[in-house]
Amino acid sequence: PEAKYIVVIRNPFDVLVSMHHFWFMISAYEYEGDFSDSFENFMNNYMESGDYFAFYRDWYERSADPTVLFVVYEDMKKDPEAAVLKVARFLGPEYEQRLLANDGKILKDVIKYSSVDEMKKYTNDMIHDFYATDFAFQGEQYSGLRKFHEVVHNARSREDGPAASADKIYYVRKGVVGDWKNYFSPEQEKRLKERFQKETRGSGIANLWPDMGFHERKE
Repeated sequence: PEAKYIVVIRNPFDVLVSMHHFWFMISAYEYEGDFSDSFENFMNNYMESGDYFAFYRDWYERSADPTVLFVVYEDMKKDPEAAVLKVARFLGPEYEQRLLANDGKILKDVIKYSSVDEMKKYTNDMIHDFYATDFAFQGEQYSGLRKFHEVVHNARSREDGPAASADKIYYVRKGVVGDWKNYFSPEQEKRLKERFQKETRGSGIANLWPDMGFHERKE
């Protein structure tokens, strides 16, 4: 059978804020820039994840493919039950049936344990333990992950010893929608919207966020 692809997309404004905090979180990066620096990094594609717009533009070209499902982060936050059921239907009818069986017990559990509050409890602890302890995976396929683990595990701050940087790792931070409004200047908002319009023109991606003001005004 053909592989299926679930593409999760979040508006670039909140993505940028999240990346800004991520760079500070990994002390091994020794990142000392302010938000203006992070903004310019994003605008110039100076990120380990590459060009946000190129990635989603290429995937969106296949959004009508039956093996591709686009899931909008903001929609998940607004109605998590609908989002979970949407994914289940995409994977196959048997998945939706399992979620809804026994008065929807599994569905309720999925919604609960995938919430930001619950993920803060266990995901952050799990990732902290991963970086604070020795790397346990064997094999060449883990070489990249092993190197990143080594950098974080051995990072020293001025006051702390090795592995102390793991204490500062919180992969799940806020998970809210619209926090970007607390960071962007009017000029930065204007520049990113213009970049969005330029990079996604004709693709229909702006329709994913009808209230974000991404649509170009017709003269």
